[in-house]
Formats: sequence, structure tokens, C-alpha cells
Amino acid sequence: MTTLSDDPSELAVLCDSDGHVRQIIHDSLGVREYLQPGDSWTILLDVGNVQKATAFITAIDLRGKAVGWEFNVDLRHRIEPLRFAGSKTPEGFLVVGATDPAMSLSRYIARIESTELTSPDEPAWLFDEITRINNELINVKRDLNKKNSQLTQLTADLEKRVKERTAELEATNQRLHQSIIDRARAEEKAFHSERLAAVGTTVAKIAHELANPINAIYAGVQLAGLFLEEPQIKRDRLTSLIADVKGEFNRLKSLLEELRSSTSKRKLKLEPTDLRALTEKLLSLQAIVYEQKRIIVFEEFESDLPKIMADGDALTQVLLNLCKNAVEAMPAGGSLTLRGSHSRDHLVWEVSDSGSGIAEGIDVFKPFDTTKSKGMGIGLAIVREIVSLHRGEITYTSEPGRGTTFRVSLPANNLD
Repeated sequence: MTTLSDDPSELAVLCDSDGHVRQIIHDSLGVREYLQPGDSWTILLDVGNVQKATAFITAIDLRGKAVGWEFNVDLRHRIEPLRFAGSKTPEGFLVVGATDPAMSLSRYIARIESTELTSPDEPAWLFDEITRINNELINVKRDLNKKNSQLTQLTADLEKRVKERTAELEATNQRLHQSIIDRARAEEKAFHSERLAAVGTTVAKIAHELANPINAIYAGVQLAGLFLEEPQIKRDRLTSLIADVKGEFNRLKSLLEELRSSTSKRKLKLEPTDLRALTEKLLSLQAIVYEQKRIIVFEEFESDLPKIMADGDALTQVLLNLCKNAVEAMPAGGSLTLRGSHSRDHLVWEVSDSGSGIAEGIDVFKPFDTTKSKGMGIGLAIVREIVSLHRGEITYTSEPGRGTTFRVSLPANNLD
């Protein structure tokens, strides 16, 4: 084994491949006090040089020699920078350090088992740069790990919030679903109750309307029986009574006909229909009635009013009901005006009166809802149904004290 001279500025140790000291060959720095065989030679170094020292041992192992490495040696009372060289020998790794770089470099070649060192290893500044980059990468990795941990936590928090919100939405959806079911049941129950109430009201109305003429007929028949029991029958009184009974029979027949019309499913018999001719025919039949009630009738029809495909009998019922309501609104007499006009798409039929008008808030088309003392209140409901079956529309305008105008608009299909 080669031994080193007793130089006050040199250190030489023999290590194994892991950097553990087997033998302190030369110590002029006083490191024996804290460096013993078996210890890692890196305990001599400043903590910032430990990783670099490991690389130094690796370089010796891979290349057989290493030159030009600088380390800071911790001498307890001071930090001493030394230049190191190393060589692989049969006895182990010989590591030599010196405080005087110039002297140490000249001795390395002669003393490390006479190994010829032709060129130094990479400069120490290169390794320092690599070490710095490596440390930065370590710091970057540490930061990435930290951010990854934060991201993982954020993801976990987000998943938790999503689960909580999903649970809230599901609960809200269940409550909404149940609310819809409850509301549907309540509406169905209310509809059923309203339907029963409407049926009850309708039955009561029908019973009331039918009872009046029936009672009048019954009373008339009883009175006729009394007249017949008298010794001398007064023909004029009996004739008047029979006329009254006949009138009540006609009224009862009219009520039953209205009820039948409101409940039966109507089927239209469409054919070319002249509304002007239909109107004139109805007015001719009702002329005596209008004259007795002091109603003055006006007709305002366009000369080129086209025919339309319609059910003539059904439209006659529409006009009859509208005119009947108009006359009833003028008990002291007045004017009844019927108009007919057309555009490219529609034919318009109007019935106007100078009567008392319709008060606000009244639905004139609602069945069995009437302000009249007589009638069942289903005439205009029937009118609207017939107009709807013709794919038409009925509206009205009214001014209390000045009269009402009903306007029927029907699809125009010119057949002339």
C-alpha cells in the first residue's frame, strides 16, 4: 500500500465502494477525532456537499479515477475548501484531499498507486451546475407534489359538493314530483266537486224551468175542470184558458228542445248556403212578431256576398237565437239591424240591437248562466258550439243603454 508523506495540508483515506472508511492513511487536518473506520467519509463534508460526494465515489467506481473535485470540509471550528482526487486500487478507493490545489494536483499523479492521470474529470463548476439544476428539479417536483396534493384536495371537495348538491336536487325533485301528484289529485278532486256542483245546479235549474210551465198547465187543467162543472160554461174564459195552457205547452216544448240541443252531439250537413237568403227567410217568418213588439228591422248586406259551405238549418238556429236575444233586450221596442260582408278569407254576419246592453263581468256563453227571468241560459252556448263546428268565431261588443252587436266570422269559400 502506498503511504503519503507527513504533509500538514493533506488528507488521505481508503474507502469501500459505498464510501465507508476502511482506513485513515494520512491526516494532517485532525479529522481522526470524529472520523472512524466504518463511518461514511461524507461526514467530513459540509451538508451541502454530500450529494456531490456520492457522485464523486460513483465517478471513481465507473472510471477508476476522479480528479478536480472541490468540497468544503467541516473541521468543526472552520470550513476548509479542499481539492480532491481519487483512484480505485485493489485495497479499495483511495481518496486524497489537499488545501493547496497547486501542490495537491502535482502529487495526485505520483501518489495514487502510481496511476497515470492524463486528464482531469469534468470541471467542478459543471457538476455544481448539474447539482443546481438537479436541486431546482427537486424543488419543482416538490412544488408539483404540493400542487397535486392541493388539486387532489380540491377535487375531493368538489366531488363532495357535487354529491351534496346532487342529493339536494334529488330531494327537491322528489318534493316537486310529490307536489305535482298532490296538486293533480287536488285538482281532480276539485274538478269532481265542481262537476257535481255544476250538475246539481243544472238539475236544479232544469227542474225550476220545467216546473213553472208544468205547474201552470196543471193549474189551467184544474181551472178548466171547474169551468166545465158550472151550469153555464163561459166560452170566452175557457178559450183564453186553453190558449194559456197551449202557450205553456209550447214553452215547455221549447225548453226541452233547448236542452236536447245542448246535450246531443251535433253533426253538420254541409251544403252551399246563401246567408242573405237564409236571413230574409227568417225575417219573413218573424215579421208579425217583430211588428207586435214594435221592432224595426234593417238589412245591410253586400250585393256580392258569396255562398259558403255550411249547415243551413244550424245557421238558422244561430240567427234565430241571436235575434231572439236582441228582441228580448228591447221590451219597449227598438231597432234590429242585420249585416253581411266578406273579405278574401272570411264572411262576417252581424246582429245589432238598440237595447239595454250587457253588463260587464257576465259570461254570456256560459251554459245555464242567465240574468233573464225566463229561459235556461243555453241559447248562446248552442250558438257558439255551432259556429265553432263551422270553424268560425263569435264575438260581441256592448254598451250599456245603447245596445249590443254580435259578430259571427265564418271561413269564406266562394262557390259562385
